[in-house]
Amino acid sequence: MLSIQEFIKANMSQYKKDMVSLVSIQSISAQENHREDLQKVATRAVELLREAGASAQVIQNDEFPVAFGEIKVSNDAPWVTVYNHLDVQPAGEPQWTSNPFEPVLTEEGIQARGATDDKGPMLSIVYAIKHLKETGQLPVNIQFVLETEEESGSKHFGQFLEKNNSLLHKPDSILVSDTIFDGDNPAVTFQLRGLTLGVIELKVGEAGVHSGMLGGLARNPLATLTRAIATCIDDDGGVLIPGFYDGVQEPTAAERKIIEQVAARKDFARIRADTGFSEFYTQDPREAEMRTTFSPTFELHGYEPEASGTKVSGYAKANFSMRLVAGQDVADLAGKLQEHLRKTHPGITVNIAEGSTAVKTDLDNPFMERARQAYVPAFGRPAVFVATGGTIGAFPPMQRKWPGVPIVMAAQSLMSDGYHAPNENFKWQQAERGIQTIATYLMSIGDLRTS
Repeated sequence: MLSIQEFIKANMSQYKKDMVSLVSIQSISAQENHREDLQKVATRAVELLREAGASAQVIQNDEFPVAFGEIKVSNDAPWVTVYNHLDVQPAGEPQWTSNPFEPVLTEEGIQARGATDDKGPMLSIVYAIKHLKETGQLPVNIQFVLETEEESGSKHFGQFLEKNNSLLHKPDSILVSDTIFDGDNPAVTFQLRGLTLGVIELKVGEAGVHSGMLGGLARNPLATLTRAIATCIDDDGGVLIPGFYDGVQEPTAAERKIIEQVAARKDFARIRADTGFSEFYTQDPREAEMRTTFSPTFELHGYEPEASGTKVSGYAKANFSMRLVAGQDVADLAGKLQEHLRKTHPGITVNIAEGSTAVKTDLDNPFMERARQAYVPAFGRPAVFVATGGTIGAFPPMQRKWPGVPIVMAAQSLMSDGYHAPNENFKWQQAERGIQTIATYLMSIGDLRTS
């Protein structure tokens, strides 16, 4: 029987070929002209699931197919749902040093859009399960749910869960590998913030006019909107919208301990190197951890229309997001934001495009502790529990369908991998460690059930 280390050594060449086949597909869910690519990537994923020993099929979900697979080892074994996503962010940034969908392989890893978010980690899970299945060591039933709309908010994922109720098994736990850890400390994520995307708009005219004709007389909606939005954030990054922090819960004692542990390892020099950002609102490690994981945010992402000669446009739009924490309501915050902005101009409107609530798994859940310990063989140390500021839109509908089922977020990616950034990459060492860690975790939970 091959050990997990022997399996990894024997199969990494094929793993790299499978990675190339996945990241070469331009599965951009946000762009309608890539709908066919979503079908291609779901079909390729089904092929990989079958090679791992699963019965698998592509299930259509409007324009966003789901690769679904199943491995049943016993009627008495617990069920684990493996959730990951196959779609990717757009990749039009000029900073790419290669074609983002023509992968570049090096001794260290692979550079391509989707390499670390989320095709590499997904494939590591498939390979871990393949090893356990082939060697007769898989102690749990597996249900793969690999969607193609996560990068666009998973708006249709709840529909998939409801339409396929007879096909889906209620899991005892959900396993996800779509999170990041910083530096040399592996991590299991227990909390995600929610996310709301929206548009702030002001319209004062039907068309643009030349600034030489009405400049200085016609109200410039871009200037007015900028002035209004500037009242939402102070110089230290705090949100000034009245009532914005209402209902926000203070961290528990256990969470405060985690905050201190993570803050003690925070390395601003490494963060600067990994992200390219040189200025931060704070240099205090604890406050930095609170701001990026436990506190809500209001962020501005861009204006419409973009610069156009000397024309004064008749309208202006600003795209924004809010990262939400437990205790906050999307509709309530949208109303508070609009009321605040209208103090500058009564015609300003706020429209919410989509929203997702915050997600948390109890730290004392036994699945979480076994996941933390599963990192020891590959990394030489247990993982730390962390909260993260990101959002996964599929989690709220899964929690509604399967209340009380723990979501275990076992990170494989590094901050330096470039999530959503130019030159995204995934390191072969992380893949190897990920395969071993996931295999170790699954072998450890055969005796656990949610109820």
